[in-house]
Amino acid sequence: MKNENVAKINKLGKISRIFINIVRVFVIIGIVCIPIACIFVMMIPNDSMKVTGSGSAQIIIEDDEFLEELLDIEIEEADIDGNFFGMDVKWFVTDEKDAESNRVISIEGGLNEFTAKQVKFVALGSAFSAEILLICILVALCFAKKLAIALENCNSPFEEEVLRRMKGFGIALAVWAGAVLLLGGISGIFAAFVVIIVLLFISVFKYGAQLQQESDETL
Repeated sequence: MKNENVAKINKLGKISRIFINIVRVFVIIGIVCIPIACIFVMMIPNDSMKVTGSGSAQIIIEDDEFLEELLDIEIEEADIDGNFFGMDVKWFVTDEKDAESNRVISIEGGLNEFTAKQVKFVALGSAFSAEILLICILVALCFAKKLAIALENCNSPFEEEVLRRMKGFGIALAVWAGAVLLLGGISGIFAAFVVIIVLLFISVFKYGAQLQQESDETL
């Protein structure tokens, strides 16, 4: 008869396997749907949409010693008027003093032309990033499923098969975290934290397996 704790691990492994299968279905659907959506986006005529707009703001800080100390923030002045990724963009920032020695920060921005062509460019870039991340998630889920199956059928969580599957899952998670760091920006910090926690658990299990092996050899 199996140990009660091992039986619980087997049960959790089975539940995890079922849950992973469900998640995999949704991830595969996402991977298939993204290219289809891109095809529809590419069919949008380049001249079907045009967006223009502008805005301005002015911040006046009175010549007051307390306010000057409280709002002692350096504003980087900018004078940008150019074409970025096919978009005509204007951005002007000034930080000056008026006749009454008040600090005046002026901000002006404008978007002269943002067409369907640029919309497609942005959409395709986002779709490419999402596709890469979903593929990395799918790979990680495949390794997670193998780990769940090993836990479902194990007689001990410190078996060689379980540890081997854990290592594979950790490597797959590290690849996913790397993709998130490259494509997802600051959200990659959370992904890296998750990977560190998983690798820590793998190290704990390896140490437990070593202790169990030493105990078995002693007996």
